[in-house]
Parts: sequence; structure tokens; C-alpha cells
Amino acid sequence: MDSKKLMYVETIAQEGNLTKAAKRLYMSQPALTIFLNKLEAQLGVKLFDRTNNPIRLTFAGERYVSEMKKIVQIEQNLEKEFKEIAANQRGRLSVGIGNARGDYWLPFIMTEFKRQNPNIDVRIVEGRGSQFEEWLLTGKINLAITALPIFSSDIAYETISQEIIFLAVNKGNPILKGMDVSHNGLHHLLRLDPNLLNGQKFLCPSPGHGLYHCTMQIFERHGICPGELEEINNSDTAYHLACAGFGLVFTPDSSATPPYPPENPVFCTVDDPPYSRKIVAAYNKYVGCSPIARKFIDVTKNVVSTCPALQIPGRTD
Repeated sequence: MDSKKLMYVETIAQEGNLTKAAKRLYMSQPALTIFLNKLEAQLGVKLFDRTNNPIRLTFAGERYVSEMKKIVQIEQNLEKEFKEIAANQRGRLSVGIGNARGDYWLPFIMTEFKRQNPNIDVRIVEGRGSQFEEWLLTGKINLAITALPIFSSDIAYETISQEIIFLAVNKGNPILKGMDVSHNGLHHLLRLDPNLLNGQKFLCPSPGHGLYHCTMQIFERHGICPGELEEINNSDTAYHLACAGFGLVFTPDSSATPPYPPENPVFCTVDDPPYSRKIVAAYNKYVGCSPIARKFIDVTKNVVSTCPALQIPGRTD
């Protein structure tokens, strides 16, 4: 019933005329007028300013349409959930995830999820953080596995894991001259003076990637003025190039996992404690987290925290 009321009000607003709206709704104009009068009397406010031609929504009318859309969405979500329950949890889930994290996590997550939920079809959509926010709000995806920050207040999220962002430096780089790196590793990062990084070439993803935001935040926090910025969007590719001496890169600790480069870099940081960020499962706050999405989140949390192949060497958290 709520969806029918909303459809009538929206049609009137679109047509700007009760007669035209009634024709489009396949009903008589008097019947539509009676409906509107009863609805306005029930609400105690005028939804339309009928003194103008075409008639227009009042402020109350605009609020009615906005909030009724949310109510109708909730009703549709409930109906969908009930159908899934009645159909033995058959359904679909669209999940957004970045290329590098998808390569690293998905084979393990999907294997376990499909074992537990063989009747649920999961569609993977690759992209980057800024795209995921747009896609969640427009309904292109139901869930996103991504890194903070998230900028839209209409998106809710919960933490999956936390990762360290370290600086990979080729062992032959002059900025390391005279430094003791004998015990260096992900568990023992070398602390560098930020001034040493001024003028250095950095490998960095394009704006819109979460790692770009991290890198710019580190630059700003420490007043680092980099030299050339070479755009490399795949964090694993950038890490391997940095190991080979083609620039420096701020990269997540998951980059330092198989396949390993021919020679490891020196694992560095300019922060104490090292810069870190949260990996989250995000969804549209108004649509909510469906039972199927909840299953996927729970499996992801468990796999990421317990799967031996996904544990970061030297991580102490």
C-alpha cells in the first residue's frame, strides 16, 4: 500500500496536473483528487501547492516522497529476505573488491563461501574505493570489501582486518647509506627521517584509490616533497618495481607475500607506530546488510583471520 501511495504522489508531481496524472494511472481524476485529499487530511499537511499551474510539491510533499522511498525500500528488502528464506537461501550477491586484494583473498574466501552456501550466486565486480561508494549508493553492488576512508555518510561498514602501510626501498638506494638493516623485516621496520624522502621518485596509484589517499596523507603529515610520481595502480606491481629499484612505494603489508620478488626491499616507515588502515565490508546504510551479505562478511572475517596462506609474515597484531 505504501508503494502505491508513493507512486500516486510521484506521478502527480511529475505531471504537475491531476487530470494528466489520473490518465497515466488509469483512474478517474475525481478518484485521484479524493485520494490526495484523504492523504493530506491524514497527514495534516498539504503535499502540493495547487495554487500554481503546474502544481508543485510543498516542502512537506518533498519530505513525504523522500522518506516514503526509504520505507518502500525497507518493505522491498523484507519481502526479498522472506523469499530467500522460503527458497532455501537462494539468491545473488554482488561484491566489489580491488584487483590486488581480490587476487590475494578471493580464492580462499570464495571456496569457503561456496562450500557453506552452494545455492548463492556471487558476482565479483573489480574497482577502486571511490567507485565502490558510487556503486553501493546506486545499487550496482550490494557489498564492497575496501579500505578506509569512506566519505559518504550513507554507507555503513564494519571492520574485516587492519593492515600496515610500509615504505619499500631498494637496498641500493643512497638514502640507506650507513644504516643497519641486518634485522630488518615487516616485524622490524626501519624508521627513516622523512626529510630523506624529499625529491625521491615514488610509485603511486591514481586518485580514487585508497592507497593514493594514504600516500598523500603521509606526505602531508610529514611535509614530504616527492620528486616524480609515477602512476602504477596495481599495488603488487608497484611493490615489485620498488624492490627492483624503480622508485619508492608506500604499500600494504599484504604486498610482501608470495610471489616474492627476486630480492626483498628494506622495509621502512616514517611513522611510529607504523601507519595502518582498516579493511572493511561496506554497504548502503538505507538498504541494509541482507542475510546473504551477512554470510559473506562472516566468512570473509573468519578466512582472513585464520587461513594460514593469508597470514602476513612477521605481523604481530
